[in-house]
Amino acid sequence: MSPITPLPNRVLVFVPYVVDDGHPVSPHYDVPEYRAEVEGWMEGLGRAWDWVPITVETLAAEVSRASVQARAGDMLVLNLCDGTIADGFPGLDVVTALTAQSVPFTGAGADFYRVTTSKAASKTRFQAAGVPTAPWALTRTTADVDRAADTLRFPLFVKPDVSAGSYGIQLDSVVHDRAAAHRQVTAVRAGLHGQSFEDEAVLIETFIEGREFTVLVVEDPQEPLGLFVLPPGERVFDSRVPAQERFLAFERYWGLPEVDRPIPPGEPYYWYQLAPLDVRPVLADIARRAFRAVDGEGYARVDIRLDARTNQLMVLEVNAQCGLSSSDSSTVGSILHLCGQRMTPIIERIIRHGMTRRHGMTR
Repeated sequence: MSPITPLPNRVLVFVPYVVDDGHPVSPHYDVPEYRAEVEGWMEGLGRAWDWVPITVETLAAEVSRASVQARAGDMLVLNLCDGTIADGFPGLDVVTALTAQSVPFTGAGADFYRVTTSKAASKTRFQAAGVPTAPWALTRTTADVDRAADTLRFPLFVKPDVSAGSYGIQLDSVVHDRAAAHRQVTAVRAGLHGQSFEDEAVLIETFIEGREFTVLVVEDPQEPLGLFVLPPGERVFDSRVPAQERFLAFERYWGLPEVDRPIPPGEPYYWYQLAPLDVRPVLADIARRAFRAVDGEGYARVDIRLDARTNQLMVLEVNAQCGLSSSDSSTVGSILHLCGQRMTPIIERIIRHGMTRRHGMTR
């Protein structure tokens, strides 16, 4: 067992912002509830800390300041920046800059961030490592779409190769014939949900109908196999929702009004419960394997489906830099509540792993 890495004296919490109408905004982070939660983590760990807004424009200056503090004393960046090219929030550029200036930080390194940002890159790694995932094709041309329709089993799922938060995913993303596949690829390229995917590849994969699970994995050398795994959770969809609509379409995920196919009234669209006891070890194992297949670093949430047709578990994706919140409206927070655990010990594991970068113990 490796020695326990000490906690830093000071933590800089890097929070993603985007400039809107001349002002930095962070609608998912800069809210009183989340600020209070972060304050609670730091108080629980007894650490001095600062909330540091990061935009693409301020990134270089803030990383330089962090570098000065890192050289002067014992500190670490708790990096919450999880943006993509499509959404305009800082993400990979933060990781690259922190690495270049030798500032210790939490979460994904550049390689892990880069691989998991692209669904196709992740799936390539899964296949190479023998981790089961749905058959897929990456498309850039109409000929690519035709080849996918010829070789993959319908129904198919059409989604941007690079996106997060269900952007670019709608109920029409599940298609049942070649013509519908072409229409949906065209719709994605034209831009959906306020984001442009014109220059991005579009992923087409076999739609996996069945139960859906999610597993939080955190690097921790004190744990067996070097990974802490939170008890797996199951995302349960309202049984009145048709089986081929049981996924996180953008409008439903964000609670926006629907016209064509509104969800049934009365019950939530989906909720969480702990996975059945007999399947938890299998889910934990496949989550570890998926994490390692993409050179996982720090922490991630692994989404998995149980194919109702074959009864085989299939990895959907590994979410590096996944949201960290104890709110029961969040995925990780819901599972924490269900298994009676708190977020602060999870944050402690994440911070201790980040400090190993200072001591040269990780990739």
